[in-house]
Amino acid sequence: MRLRPGLPPKYTWDVRRRFFTSASAVSLALFTAVVVLWMRSYFATDRLFWQGWGDEGDRSYWRQDMVLSGRGGVGMNRIVQSGPRDSFRSDIDKLLARNGGFRPFHQSIPAAYPQFHVGVGDEPVWGGFKRGGFTHMEAGHTRPRAYGWQVVVPCWSLFVATAALPIAWGRQWKKRRRLVARGHCIVCGYDLRATPDRCPECGAAVRSGPVTPPID
Repeated sequence: MRLRPGLPPKYTWDVRRRFFTSASAVSLALFTAVVVLWMRSYFATDRLFWQGWGDEGDRSYWRQDMVLSGRGGVGMNRIVQSGPRDSFRSDIDKLLARNGGFRPFHQSIPAAYPQFHVGVGDEPVWGGFKRGGFTHMEAGHTRPRAYGWQVVVPCWSLFVATAALPIAWGRQWKKRRRLVARGHCIVCGYDLRATPDRCPECGAAVRSGPVTPPID
């Protein structure tokens, strides 16, 4: 985190500490959610689906987004298709009506690793990662007639990513406790046994509660 040069040490120390603590708390919440999602994924696949429309020139674009979580993996897929602006929406509505209507936002289906059948990147590589996409251009148009992509990551990778900050915060907390137990300043580590009220190295005040940041 960059701070503007010339800020007083008290402000700099406090902002960095608060930012790190807040980021660690958010990461811990995400870590908990990943663990719950990972465990649930072996019992059922959760499917989230939503869609939208957009018009550009003489074409209408139908966007379909899907998120899958199952068998230790989480993935997202987007497919965009287009057709003539004056008829494409009604054609899609008729097609959906013949096939049971619109998909619900959330469905639970039998547990399976995320598979979107994009046609590119459908086979997982090392560790279960997937990534792929396609584009179909049409003469006379700058935007593709149809395009799509998919990204799938194994839950273990999210577990590692979200655990990093809480672990670092825990190590810092243990380090501060050791410094306090040894009579050292928790800001700079200076030995405070000869000057127990204020650190002569960085100026931080020492008291029974949290250490006051250095005075400018």
